[in-house]
Amino acid sequence: MSAENSKRGTPPYISPRTFHHLLEQLQIDLPDRIDRSYLDELHSGSTSAQIMSALRYLNLADSLNKPTHHMKLLIASSGEERVKRLKDIANNAYGFVLN
Repeated sequence: MSAENSKRGTPPYISPRTFHHLLEQLQIDLPDRIDRSYLDELHSGSTSAQIMSALRYLNLADSLNKPTHHMKLLIASSGEERVKRLKDIANNAYGFVLN
């Protein structure tokens, strides 16, 4: 495990279906902040907390819960471009497991 990933801790988990549903919602309306007030309208409180952890871990939300450039590119993409972006996100976040 690289030093960078050991500092990040254990990767959070949300179901692929929850992640896909979130991306669909964000395509419709991307808020300035993705926080509990936004997520609790769509999910239970514990799921919202898991989503927030996952978004920060994947570098899709910053420490202030604002969508990052990577998030904006991801939700603007579709088809093969989206697949490529998801692979890049997975490799950046989970490369220490995938390699």
